[in-house]
Amino acid sequence: MHDLIRDMALGITKHNPRYMVKAGLNLREIPAVQEWTEDLDKISLMKNSIEEISIGMSPNCPRLSTLILSQNPLKSIPDCFFTQMRGLRTLNLSHTSIQYLPHSISDLENLKTLLLNHCSSLESVPTLEKLRLLTRLDLSYTKIEELPDGVESLTNLKVLYLFCAHP
Repeated sequence: MHDLIRDMALGITKHNPRYMVKAGLNLREIPAVQEWTEDLDKISLMKNSIEEISIGMSPNCPRLSTLILSQNPLKSIPDCFFTQMRGLRTLNLSHTSIQYLPHSISDLENLKTLLLNHCSSLESVPTLEKLRLLTRLDLSYTKIEELPDGVESLTNLKVLYLFCAHP
């Protein structure tokens, strides 16, 4: 998105913010839980320097539909992080250093898109059985060697990326 258009969009939503866009700001920490308000719809924290999410952090964002954490050196996410994000439809963790996903991802029943491409340390994914609305799953360029449990339940899945690079 062009900077001018981005600035204009942020200006329009300034009085009734439903978006948190802190992309490319070289943030070292995820924003404080107080900034994650209940009315947020979309959050982008991509292209920062966030390595971890504090243990016990569980933002109350029931309306959140999109969360983009891609292109951060993020290594882990506490299991409780997603418990109050039941409306999440798009989760982008691509190009992170994530080693494992929290089991709470399995309860994101409204999730339609899960992007984990280029998570080169990721070896497994919790069961996907409850994610029946999932239409797009990208596991390319990860260390995952077998399809995750529950993938046979994904009757709405339209796109499945499993590309891998051989050394």
